[in-house]
Amino acid sequence: MYLSKALILGAAFLSGALANEEPTCQPTELMLYDFVVVGGGTAGAAAAAELARNLPDTTVLLLDQGKDFSDKPIVMNNDEFVNAAESPYCEHKFSTEVALAGNFGADRNIYTCVSKILGGASSLNYGGWYRVPEFDLDDWVEATGDDAWSYDNLLPYFRRLEAVDRADGSTPNPDRGYDGLIPVRHDNISVVHYTTGMIPAVERYLGVPVGDQDSNNRYQDAIGSLQESRVAGGCWYDEDGNQLGCAANLRNGSSYNAFIRDPQRQGELPNLHILEGAKVVQLYDFMPDNTDGPMTIEYVYKSYRYYVQAGREVLLSAGSWANPKIALLSGIGNKDDLAEVGIESKIDLPGVGRGLKDHGVLWMTAMLNNIQLTNFSDPNLGFDPSTFSGVNNPLPGLLAGRNTINAFFKSNETLEFPDMEFMTGLSPTGPGRTALMIIRLYQNKDTSGKAGGFLKLRSDDPSEEMDTSRNWYADEESIAPMLASLKTVLEMVQTGMAFSAPMILEPNGFTTDFTDDEALKAYIRSSVVSEMHLQCSMKMGTESDPMAVVDSELKVIGSNGRLRVADTSAFPTEVRAHPMAMAMVTGMRAATLITESYQASGDGNSTSTVGDGVDGAVTEDSDSEGTKDDEAGATNAASGARQSGSECAFAVAATAAATTCAFAAIAG
Repeated sequence: MYLSKALILGAAFLSGALANEEPTCQPTELMLYDFVVVGGGTAGAAAAAELARNLPDTTVLLLDQGKDFSDKPIVMNNDEFVNAAESPYCEHKFSTEVALAGNFGADRNIYTCVSKILGGASSLNYGGWYRVPEFDLDDWVEATGDDAWSYDNLLPYFRRLEAVDRADGSTPNPDRGYDGLIPVRHDNISVVHYTTGMIPAVERYLGVPVGDQDSNNRYQDAIGSLQESRVAGGCWYDEDGNQLGCAANLRNGSSYNAFIRDPQRQGELPNLHILEGAKVVQLYDFMPDNTDGPMTIEYVYKSYRYYVQAGREVLLSAGSWANPKIALLSGIGNKDDLAEVGIESKIDLPGVGRGLKDHGVLWMTAMLNNIQLTNFSDPNLGFDPSTFSGVNNPLPGLLAGRNTINAFFKSNETLEFPDMEFMTGLSPTGPGRTALMIIRLYQNKDTSGKAGGFLKLRSDDPSEEMDTSRNWYADEESIAPMLASLKTVLEMVQTGMAFSAPMILEPNGFTTDFTDDEALKAYIRSSVVSEMHLQCSMKMGTESDPMAVVDSELKVIGSNGRLRVADTSAFPTEVRAHPMAMAMVTGMRAATLITESYQASGDGNSTSTVGDGVDGAVTEDSDSEGTKDDEAGATNAASGARQSGSECAFAVAATAAATTCAFAAIAG
């Protein structure tokens, strides 16, 4: 089994701000690892586990600001995601849209949850499982000049990931996986009573055929059920394999659960160390002059700053929000922006934090025809089919889940590929009330080329929030797809084919004039929210692209080639799909690239060294006051940090005298 947090952290301690105890000398098991993965989210957990498995004779450290909450129902249960905004599992972020873009109306901010949980968004979201379509990956090949990112070349990763349950009774599709790591639920929409009117309505108004009922195919050309990374029921376990509890809808599509914590796979990763609650703030020693020396990672743990080193590579997988911040604080980014906040530019890459993409979504509600609730079961465990009644009999199948119809469609018939997504889901109402259908309208692609936000530092203080903007709907061209799609959906609802007119928007009803485009645009600007599908903030590309941050092998351009980025931030173009599956594939692909590089080097020796600070014990010759300068240490020129003779780690660069422990108190 991978080294648990109990072993890595050793004796627990309170920070100096909370108690008069000294911090542990070093909270990680080792001082020097072969590989350090920054961020244990959807991509990072996959990458770290794959690296540890591929290279069992090396050491891998996974640093994440979150914790292991895999024994909590929220991680196992898609339906709990609605409460995540009030949960401790999120670092709550609000964009500064009004001040910077001015295109959302008064007092309009956009909320984003930056996860604080191992597995990242894959441990919190409702589990929508969609591959990136072939035409998007064609764009990736064009942007990177590397056909390794083509649909067909990535198929082995997707197949290995998926365990599609084929509850729809379909014939196995050679493009899909059926015995992989992630359970993918795919229901048969044709047997669900209340969809009988909705299917022809979607076909007629959105122009999407029923097809093979797999809207997750390579062309997105079918109406299907929402495909989710969960199974219908099951239990979860602690790290020793002991059963902790069970739920009606077990959610185990989290990358952390699938790649690291799955009880059936435990015992495979003795070389993977995980430090929870560690927030990385800065990187050092990544410049070309450091061809083979260790690179240094600075992180905050329990109100103290620490340093750890990677002898071979650092993989930045902290997400589309955090990656740019870490890079900018490290001197990687637009040199003029860095100069404004007093940070020395090390690599001038204007694309860091720029070109941010996200999927906007409108939520609406309509009444279903002739369907009422008979009672309502525990909302945290989903809907029981027996709680609904139709005209003649109970509704089967799909109502055990939250979501139903899913279709990708074109906002304009002149488009070659879909840019919008239509999704429905049942809304809790109460016994005897007419069942409500939530309608979600996603804009998955900015076809105007006008939208594209940014993340920008306000200062060199890591604790200060960034200035941000998505820059949605700044002009007529960029709002046109959502406007056209909204009008189509409103028309579809009014026909009565699947819904009881009129459209409502709880609690006060939908009062916007359907015929007034200006009123509808105002409604869009005031109501659209983030689906939290952030991407492209450190995008892949060629060196001829001035906004590219990493190359096709995910290496930071201008670095020593041993610093890579792998998650949604590295996406070269916005994807027309829910990005979770592609994030995992990107992490797996990064592990493949790093493994190939390591094996090609012909050096099979691990660079790792064991420190004396294991289990929180400060070594005898360390200076507990943090003031003694050990002359036996060697200077790390790139970071300015000094290594002490005690092997306890690296001194804090900013202090006048070097310490023998790798920590520094943070003011306040």
